[in-house]
Amino acid sequence: MKSKMITRRARETKGPVTLISAEEYAGGDYCGEYKWYTICEDHGHVETFKTKAEAKSASSHPLQWCHYCAEEVAE
Repeated sequence: MKSKMITRRARETKGPVTLISAEEYAGGDYCGEYKWYTICEDHGHVETFKTKAEAKSASSHPLQWCHYCAEEVAE
């Protein structure tokens, strides 16, 4: 299986964020409704999304879903 994982720099924080399918992240046994994950590589925080488009859009804005990033900016 070809990897569907994409790692790029977030626009807001410039930190690395990974977009990965739930199947690849959790293994072939995954059958939940959230099919895509974003991972803040600086903090290890994982957020789930139903569609790839939602996850891709959110990956540029970790301040909205990674509370560690949001706390750093608030300081």
